[in-house]
Amino acid sequence: MRSATIQLYMKQLAWLGAVLLSILIVASRKHYTVDVIVAWYTVYLVIHFINHKLSKGEIYCSMENTGPIHTFHANKHHPI
Repeated sequence: MRSATIQLYMKQLAWLGAVLLSILIVASRKHYTVDVIVAWYTVYLVIHFINHKLSKGEIYCSMENTGPIHTFHANKHHPI
């Protein structure tokens, strides 16, 4: 139970740090406010996609025969 409590505090600290850094980035005029808002939205969508789509195995990726690079069979010496 103790590690769950520590994990919760670490997560809360990370969120607080992220919010504080977002405010400091806007305050330092390095980015517009809309840039920071779009970044938060994008990160949320990417994490949601990874946790809910990729963890369930709904998306399959094959590196065979994709793109201009030729692949070779083990028994043949010419490209497919």
